[in-house]
Amino acid sequence: MPNVPSLAELAAKVEELLYETTDIDNQPVPHDRPLMGEIGLDSLDMIELGFAMDEFFGFQFSDRNAVELLDERLGGGVLVAPTGYLTEQGRAMVLRRMPELEHLDLPEPLKMVEVQQYYTLETFARLMREFYVALPETCPETGEAVEVVDFVPQTAEGKVRVEPPRGDVLIDQWVDRAALEINAEPVA
Repeated sequence: MPNVPSLAELAAKVEELLYETTDIDNQPVPHDRPLMGEIGLDSLDMIELGFAMDEFFGFQFSDRNAVELLDERLGGGVLVAPTGYLTEQGRAMVLRRMPELEHLDLPEPLKMVEVQQYYTLETFARLMREFYVALPETCPETGEAVEVVDFVPQTAEGKVRVEPPRGDVLIDQWVDRAALEINAEPVA
C-alpha cells in the first residue's frame, strides 16, 4: 500500500496520544527512549495509552505475546526459560521482533515480563505500522482501492472504512513465519 504512514508520523501521533492520556509534561519525548523508567510512565499509563491508540487507530490489539507463543510452538524453554528469563536465543528473538530496542542497554538476564518496561514510542509506531502494512490493496466488499487518509484506512472512492486484520491474526502470522525460519536454520 503506497500511502502507509511512516514510522515518524506514527510515533508523532502516538506521542500526541501520550500527552492526551497521561500526566506527562508536554515536553518532547525522545522516540527511542523507554517510556517506563526513563520517561516516567507506569503500567497504568501504558494501559491508558494502549486504549487511546486502540480508540484512535481503530485496530484491535492482541493481548498475547508473540515471543512467548513462538516459544510454545518450539516446545517451550527454547526462548523463555522455565524461570521466566529469556534465553540467549530468546533475547535475540525479542530484538528481532522489536529492533528499535537494539540500542538500549537491556539488563542481563532479562525476564520476558520485563520487556514491556523498555517499550518506546518507536515500539508503538512499529506496531501500528504492522496493521497498516497488513491492509488489503483492495476492499474485499467493494473491490475499490484502499488508501489511508489521516490515519484512517478507507476505500478510495466511497470513503468506506476498511478493517485491517485483528492483532491476534498478525501475531499468529509472525509466529508462523518465525517458526518456519527457525526450523529452516541449520542446527549448530
